This record gives sequence, structure tokens and C-alpha cells, in this order.
Amino acid sequence: MLRFFEFLQERTLDEGNPLARVHKFEKKNRPTAAITGYRANKSPEENKAAMKSFDKDLRAKGYGFRKSEGTWEGGKEPSRFVTAKGKGNRHVKQFKRDMTNLSTKYDQDAVAIRHNKQTNLVGTNDTGYPGRGKVDNVGKTRYNVKDAPFQTEFKPGKPSSKRPKFTTS
Repeated sequence: MLRFFEFLQERTLDEGNPLARVHKFEKKNRPTAAITGYRANKSPEENKAAMKSFDKDLRAKGYGFRKSEGTWEGGKEPSRFVTAKGKGNRHVKQFKRDMTNLSTKYDQDAVAIRHNKQTNLVGTNDTGYPGRGKVDNVGKTRYNVKDAPFQTEFKPGKPSSKRPKFTTS
């Protein structure tokens, strides 16, 4: 027999609640990342092409992702919530390397990588926070916190559902 929380988690997975999936990956210690190919200083046409190319690169590397909306330096941007292919050391190292390389390729300031219930911002260029090669631990994953400095918002699976959020602090 399932405990209530387990029942609720299975039920929400079936109904398309993206936070249930995030929580499932967190419990299984499987790394995830919030990443984008979007740049605020580019035109809408350039960003559309960059995101299309970005999605293609993720798929070519074999990663599954969910479209989301991230917050960076007070502005919103289209993002991708990406999950590692597996949970062993080999998968973790490859995932972190791939996400960092993609973030560098698309001229991002940083990529948010969550593993072991902690989220780190990994700097991938010289002009933005936290700085190339620097890692800033931004805290544990928290859910449905308004106006947090680093957050990702998932688009609802159904028209009537609210937009769930997860953040770090």
C-alpha cells in the first residue's frame, strides 16, 4: 500500500504536474539543470533561432528537457529544465560537462545545476555573474516561493492549472 505522499506523487505524475517530476529526480539524486540559449541583448529573431539550435543541441546529446521560463537578473527568459541521463558518477560528470559547454557555446553567464539537493550556479563567461569557472552555491531547491532571485517556472500541462515554480535559497 502506498503512503499518502507516494500516492499523491504518482497521481500528479500521471496528471502532468512538472514539480512532481522534479521532486522525483531530487529524491533519486539525479542531476538537473536550468539552462537557456536566450540572450536579452539579441533581437527576437536571433533568440528564436538560438533557442531552436539550442533545443537541437540538447536532443543531439540525448537529453530530455521541459520548456520553462527562468528568471535572470530581474528579467524573464525562455529556459529548459534538463535531466541527466542517469544517476551514477559517470552520468553526473558528463551532464555537468555538457551543460557547462552548452552554456558557454550560447554565451550564457551561468548554468544552474542541481545535484545532491544543492543548486550551484556555474559561471561560463567572463562578463557575467558569477564569472567563468566560478561556482556559487545558491542553496537548496524550494517550491512555490514568490520573487526568489533564481527561479524556474514551468508552463502548465492543462489550461486550468497554475504555473508551479521551484527556486533555490
